[in-house]
Amino acid sequence: MTTQSSTTILDVTTAAFDREVIERSKRLPVIVDFWAPWCGPCRLLGPMLEEAVRRSEGKLALAKVNSDEEPELAQRFGVQGIPAVKVFVEGRIAGEFVGALPEAQLRRFLERFLPTEAERLAQEAHRHESAGRWEEALRGYDTALSMKPDLHAALTGRLRVLAHLRRWDEAQAAYDACPGPLQVTEEVEAIRTTMELGRAASGGPSKGELQSRLRANPDDCEARYQLAMRDAAEGRYREALDGWLEIVKRDRQFRDDGARKMMLRLFGLIGARAPLTEEYRDKLARAIF
Repeated sequence: MTTQSSTTILDVTTAAFDREVIERSKRLPVIVDFWAPWCGPCRLLGPMLEEAVRRSEGKLALAKVNSDEEPELAQRFGVQGIPAVKVFVEGRIAGEFVGALPEAQLRRFLERFLPTEAERLAQEAHRHESAGRWEEALRGYDTALSMKPDLHAALTGRLRVLAHLRRWDEAQAAYDACPGPLQVTEEVEAIRTTMELGRAASGGPSKGELQSRLRANPDDCEARYQLAMRDAAEGRYREALDGWLEIVKRDRQFRDDGARKMMLRLFGLIGARAPLTEEYRDKLARAIF
């Protein structure tokens, strides 16, 4: 990936696509232009798209995909002719066309995706969040939600900030207010895991007490479970996974298979393809089967 005239106009490779398009589109619309150097209409459309994105002043982003160099992406999104333009919003394709549109028609097409005032405020709040200005971010998300209560970017951002600030009761209320489809997204699931771990670490027996209980009785699955929760909350993921895995081996039915479920949730927090996840997914499979 190489940056062009601004950080909102990018050449995107297969390796960077999910990060630069799918994830970025959760903050602002991303136009994806599938093109090739030999394509005459592409050379007409490309500069018009770039100019439209520059005029949007950060409200739109453009990802340029050379379909000759990135055939996997072209195949993934069913590109059969170029130029092919697809606009991603909230991780999904929200609009598309094939061929070079006249400038006026292109302008009308893109205007559909310019953010509302609520969406603009949510984007600004995200910039505050990225810079560590947590209270400003929270106020921004609150203002955005006062205008559009179902705005997913603001609901997720507000939840993320409250979890970071360890305001657990407010975070739980924010999670409960999220619509069902949003609750089961990968990001919100990871935030919910962080919340549960944080709550566990802030109450109950101390770590020393839990360790003493385990030394006295290695079969104390409750002490082992709580100790794993604390380890995970403090970022000691390997120790947490070891603790839950041991419970799976000793008593699969403990807490209604809770140890295995917490391992799966921690995999989501760590990352599905992370080496630690792959290592312990294999260990869990061997323990179960």
